[in-house]
Amino acid sequence: MSNQPYEKKWLFIIVFIALSLVVYYGGSALTPFIISLIIAYTLDPLVDKIETYGLPRTVAILFFLAFLLVIFAGGFLVLIPVIKLQVEAMAKSLPGYVQTAQSLIAPLIAMVSKDPENIRALAQENMLKLGNLPLKVLSSVLSFSWNAFSGFLNFTMAALKLAVIPVATFYLLRDIDKLKERTIDLIPLDMKDNVLHLAEKIHLVLGNFVRGQLTVALILATIYSVGLFLVGIPLSLPIGLLAGLASIVPYLGLILGLLPSVVLGYLQFHDIVHPLLVCLVFGVAQGFEGMVITPKIVGEKLGLHPVVIMLAVLLGGQLFGFTGILLGVPVAAAINVFWMEGLKVYKQSEMYLGAGGQSKHDEE
Repeated sequence: MSNQPYEKKWLFIIVFIALSLVVYYGGSALTPFIISLIIAYTLDPLVDKIETYGLPRTVAILFFLAFLLVIFAGGFLVLIPVIKLQVEAMAKSLPGYVQTAQSLIAPLIAMVSKDPENIRALAQENMLKLGNLPLKVLSSVLSFSWNAFSGFLNFTMAALKLAVIPVATFYLLRDIDKLKERTIDLIPLDMKDNVLHLAEKIHLVLGNFVRGQLTVALILATIYSVGLFLVGIPLSLPIGLLAGLASIVPYLGLILGLLPSVVLGYLQFHDIVHPLLVCLVFGVAQGFEGMVITPKIVGEKLGLHPVVIMLAVLLGGQLFGFTGILLGVPVAAAINVFWMEGLKVYKQSEMYLGAGGQSKHDEE
């Protein structure tokens, strides 16, 4: 009997290693299911809310998923033509951008080279090649996509993975409460209270992150897109959407959106005012996000430092690919909870307090 705690610990370690190996070697096949699990986890409270109006859970799920499909389809139909127009306008303006960039580079070439004409000619030749950049990029993307799906098996597998996501999401949403009950039932009885306590804390941290950061990202995407459009920045909509949605990882949206917006602002208007206006848009958005949006939506319960989130995403991607990117934050949330609970135990232990400190702590 005295060896039971050690046996349980080894059992959990073995299960953890086994799950890690499954994710590592089966990441590609698991990706649609992990995406479905994240979607189901995010939407479950909303479906529960709809269910309180008297609808059966299955009907509530179908109604909610259909509503989301209509919203996304409508947004797609509205956004794609606008993005297309902005890309076409960018393609027409690109020769002017090339000339502006060349005029900026020419003085630098003259300063560092004894034969600026040859280098200028070479630069001009390379710059002119950029004139067809949008078409080349589009051609490369289409070529890559065609090569990726050229094989019948690859195409079939890709189609199946896409089809799995809504189906798996539906079944996970329908049975998520049953899955929770069955999982809880497997926990050893003498550990159940502690495990449920930790699970509740992980759920609190993770739920706040997933739902909060997604809401924040959508709000920032709107602010960035509208702000850049008002300033007159080319490709304002795609840059704003990319910067906003990338903000799910803190500060990543700022990194991806600010630099191209500043460069395009200068190339379009040939002044310093518009790049400064771009910086103002991002500065106002970041200030509004930090002082109003995140405190109101996410609150103080997140418990994950932005650096920890970025590290978790990068480390997860390095070790497990795209699946690791999806699982990086949930794993970091769990580790953070275990770390905080471990610190509490440590600070109440004799190792931390010492014999005298322990007595004093007991008296208090």
